[in-house]
Amino acid sequence: MKNIRVRKSVYKLTDKEILAIRTAFDEIYEDSLQEYVAFSDILVNYGHATANDMDFLTWNRAFFLSFEKFLLTKNPNLFLPYWNYTSAKAISEGLPKLFSEPTYFINDGKEEKANPLYCGETTQKLRTYRTNNNADTTLLATARKRSKIAFEATNYVDFNKLIWTMDATAHVWIGGTMTALSAATVDPLFWFVHCNLDRCWWKFQKNKEVNDTIPASVLMAPLTPFTNNNKEQLFGKDVIHTRALGYTYPSKKQK
Repeated sequence: MKNIRVRKSVYKLTDKEILAIRTAFDEIYEDSLQEYVAFSDILVNYGHATANDMDFLTWNRAFFLSFEKFLLTKNPNLFLPYWNYTSAKAISEGLPKLFSEPTYFINDGKEEKANPLYCGETTQKLRTYRTNNNADTTLLATARKRSKIAFEATNYVDFNKLIWTMDATAHVWIGGTMTALSAATVDPLFWFVHCNLDRCWWKFQKNKEVNDTIPASVLMAPLTPFTNNNKEQLFGKDVIHTRALGYTYPSKKQK
């Protein structure tokens, strides 16, 4: 039976899982930085065109899966967690310490290390930055409202269009590198924020009838540059069901 990864909320990660994710990002910065930065090129060259069209959700699902597979090369037991920035906890506390603290401790507090999720690195030795300071989470509350409006949709086309506004609001709130198309993916927070976008579509799909509203043009659209395990072109129809892609989200509500 195929092993299905469960993408958990960052709020539900165990200490062991947090350390594993941090270790994986450390390894990426140390020996796979060029491959990591290349995800920015993919977004710029292929993803930007989907930001306001009907392939937004399908293309991004393939994009996030591609990154998760890259993450798995560092540790096959990993998964891509999500940060639900529209949750009451996020609106109350802002950015989780997992991302906001520049260092963390291991060995029972005896050793301090740089937090690889605090900022990303580029091949030019530049670092990403964020402009929010958690003092004002009004925009996260706005994102929550936009999320609720999106979930009132009864078809894929409307949901695809409306959920984009939630995602865009998160980019603005985080600020800094996350507002720059050419570098947003270098900030490690990008992946946790956008995993939540995919989770929202997964949640919307729990009403099975909405899958019947996906236009044929979306189902047959090539998701360039992504391919399946046989190196064949991936199409919209290939990413509709997450379990077929090897992952899912918690069936019980998490923050």
